[in-house]
Amino acid sequence: MYGRGFSDRPYVTYDKQLYMNQLSELISKLHIKTPVSLAGISFGGEVTTDFACLHPELVNKVILIDPGYKNEKPTVPQFVTIFEEAITADDRAMGQLSDFKYPQNHPQWVSKYKVQMKYKNFRWAIASTRYNYLYNGLKSSACLNTRNKPVLLIWGKEDHTVPFKYSDSIRSVLKTDFFPVPDAAHLPSIEKADTVNAKIVSFLRR
Repeated sequence: MYGRGFSDRPYVTYDKQLYMNQLSELISKLHIKTPVSLAGISFGGEVTTDFACLHPELVNKVILIDPGYKNEKPTVPQFVTIFEEAITADDRAMGQLSDFKYPQNHPQWVSKYKVQMKYKNFRWAIASTRYNYLYNGLKSSACLNTRNKPVLLIWGKEDHTVPFKYSDSIRSVLKTDFFPVPDAAHLPSIEKADTVNAKIVSFLRR
């Protein structure tokens, strides 16, 4: 997705429309047969939920892994957030370790994350998303529920980034195949890869 990983970081507004367009254009440009099965982790779960809700004709099944729950616009001006990102870059990088229950098992995680921080517009993309991609997990999940798509919801039981308790809230409005993952935090697909992958394969084969 734009602004994440090794993807481009154009100097644009990072709002819902940007990501909806990017995903639909990607499917079209690659001539991928639709409907597709979509999987999203964390913020990717927000994008996946919204896309399946807005473009149900393009989506077959949905997999959500510890999806984001609520994004509210910060109260300070955006330039302040960009400045704070600049002076606390190490804090952001080190903070990625909190996504794991056992960060000591991933000693290279911070150094790998820092690579993308060198890209032009990294801070702009992070800040613009926070200010422009506003998200309400309850509302978006309820919308997805009306699309009658098979949904697999995976959640690390010791997630402190997007607390496990939000899984109950989502399931109150969205019918899912729920797969809680013990002894894992925000990234169960990494910490418990064998278990999670087996569940995903089983879900896709049904």
